[in-house]
Amino acid sequence: MKIIKVVLGSALLALGAYLASMSQFGPDPLSFLWVGMTHKFSSISMGQANLISAFLMVILVLLYDRNHLHIGTILSPVVISIVFDLLLKTGFTPQSMLSRIITFIVGMIIYSFGIAVYLKQDLGKSPYDGAIASIMKIFNKPLSISKMGLDAGLYILAIALGAPFVLGPIVFVIFSGALIQRFLELN
Repeated sequence: MKIIKVVLGSALLALGAYLASMSQFGPDPLSFLWVGMTHKFSSISMGQANLISAFLMVILVLLYDRNHLHIGTILSPVVISIVFDLLLKTGFTPQSMLSRIITFIVGMIIYSFGIAVYLKQDLGKSPYDGAIASIMKIFNKPLSISKMGLDAGLYILAIALGAPFVLGPIVFVIFSGALIQRFLELN
């Protein structure tokens, strides 16, 4: 049952990231990094960019806190990559400003809930969440602050790689850590 919830949480994260991306305001900072990677290396898909960034984050987790590694560490990025790349094929694009705003907000909420769902399963963190946990341990900061710092760094890196300037990732930096924390606190 826990593995199914890891898959479900990862799929929800991918759906939320996809919706935020399709809102044209920009996705969460990690997905925004994938945008930058696909701009810099046009031969890779968003899902492949996710797998590459996941591999690099696993290195951080290996160095600082191996306790976060488990089946979910591998399963989550694979599910996210597959779901995100499949959703890109739908061609969904909200047209009006109101529908774009709603799509973005719903995407951020689904993304945050998805992270909380698989984190609660305690089958290892995704490489991204393992990196956040490692940062929490290194700097002795709460989840919301650690996530905000990592997200800000990812945003800057994405821009450096050629991603367009959009505001969505900044909104994620400000609000998603607190949303995830809130969903984790719910039973």
